[in-house]
Amino acid sequence: MISLSYETHNDMTDGEYQLRYAVFVIEQKMPYEEEFENDEDNFFHCHIYDGKRLLACARLGQVADGMIRIGRIAVRKDLRGNGLGKKIVEYAEHVSREKGYNKFFLIAQAYAKGFYEKMGYITEGDEFMEAGIPHIKMIKIL
Repeated sequence: MISLSYETHNDMTDGEYQLRYAVFVIEQKMPYEEEFENDEDNFFHCHIYDGKRLLACARLGQVADGMIRIGRIAVRKDLRGNGLGKKIVEYAEHVSREKGYNKFFLIAQAYAKGFYEKMGYITEGDEFMEAGIPHIKMIKIL
């Protein structure tokens, strides 16, 4: 039985590094330099754990006009389809609201557009390529 716990960190943990490396660099073939930026300590890092095992993560960064960007959303491959993607986005939104934000912005991979639409995000603009993968900008205002 999974017993979930939620944490926010000011820096990227080793577990988050390993999860993001597995998802974005290995699975999706994203260039390492594009996945791991030099300013990771400028973000808040949201995590969901089962005990000490990291199950999902997301990264929060402030952008202009009072918006916060939710990004680098990753779920362990063996646990996808169990609602953890929704839980990590909801947790990232919760942390953001606690910090005074009510406008969210993300760059979604185009295949996940429907997932975010179900969570109240709306498309802004046209699809574009990022790291060789089609993406779309989406926003949500509470």
